[in-house]
Amino acid sequence: TGIVFAPMGLDILYKKGILRFTWWSILSLVYFLLPSVLIDLYYYKKITVCVWNIFWYNATAKEEGGSQLFGIEPWTFYVKNLFVNFNIIFVFAIPAI
Repeated sequence: TGIVFAPMGLDILYKKGILRFTWWSILSLVYFLLPSVLIDLYYYKKITVCVWNIFWYNATAKEEGGSQLFGIEPWTFYVKNLFVNFNIIFVFAIPAI
């Protein structure tokens, strides 16, 4: 996600300046992260940042677990899975590709 939004962030940084960019970055972080942390604190009874946990789980996985759990099937598995889950819609979507 960072790679996708990096050009937009650099454009804003260039057009608005470092102070305004920093202010809006901090404001956005508080606006989106604070409610998430407060809800997690209420339910889990401890401070946790779920977004960080998901990233850490996928980025630091060893041979077992983590990102190794997904995406290791051959390509035919995904085609079969699309057909099973979406039936006729999948057949109609093929010409759109």
